[in-house]
Amino acid sequence: MTRQTKTVTLGMLGENIIRDNVQNATKTEDWYDSEKDGTVGMETYEVKTARLNNKHQGLFVNETQYTKIDNVDINYYVRVPESAAQKIKFYRYYADRWIEELEMNGTLGRIYHIDHMEYIGMDKDPKKIEQFLELSKSLSTHGRFI
Repeated sequence: MTRQTKTVTLGMLGENIIRDNVQNATKTEDWYDSEKDGTVGMETYEVKTARLNNKHQGLFVNETQYTKIDNVDINYYVRVPESAAQKIKFYRYYADRWIEELEMNGTLGRIYHIDHMEYIGMDKDPKKIEQFLELSKSLSTHGRFI
């Protein structure tokens, strides 16, 4: 599996978590939809799936994603577990509640602090946890899991 394929797979898994756990959530038919990942009733939503940035205690969103997250009704964050003992947690966050804009590894983006998100729930399925964790480990470039 290529790095791009792993990234896409992890994103799809996060979208599935929201579809399966948020009442009336429906994923879009077109996975590459540039406007949304799905709908909840008449509202559009976007899902970001990533590990928590430890230094900033938040979700880092690349500037290339600003238009998408700023123009949907609901934003969800699916937090990738750091170990097999952790669960897959998911949150709702608001596009206008970012803490700061900064550059990380040459990429400009926003930090959405975990304390400014609304906790929605968790998925405890050990198989899903392992799948999320293994994909995340294989994508890690900073020696976090060595």
